[in-house]
Amino acid sequence: MSRRAAREKVLQALVAVDLGGTDAEEALEQVWRLRGDGEAEGDPSPEDEEFARRLLFGTLEEGRRVDGVLRTYSTGWDLDRMASVDRNVLRLAVYELLHVPATPVSVVMNEAVELAKRYSTEESGRFVNGVLARIVVHLEELRTRVGE
Repeated sequence: MSRRAAREKVLQALVAVDLGGTDAEEALEQVWRLRGDGEAEGDPSPEDEEFARRLLFGTLEEGRRVDGVLRTYSTGWDLDRMASVDRNVLRLAVYELLHVPATPVSVVMNEAVELAKRYSTEESGRFVNGVLARIVVHLEELRTRVGE
């Protein structure tokens, strides 16, 4: 499994938590078991599981701060008005931008756009790209604030 696939699983778990109030641990366990075609999938590697858990639980733990960043840079959009997939793609990407600096910014942005296009709409890909592009301009400042 790749990091791309791990991000996909994290997005699925975030949406389950966001929409269904599912427990995060339970949501992650459920999405690990399913492939894209609904069939059972093998266990993730320890590295993939560690990466996914860091993204999922970090995104949830930093939710207020991440949502604050999104409110600031998603001009004209209330978080509640965004499609759940778009909102959670952005949450995941913002968390990774702020807290996983080893991942190149371009990778985070590309992965987020692809997730939005795959699970939402073509327009969602453009929307996600636009919001993230505004955030990236201020990324160093945001990372400094996170460290405070």
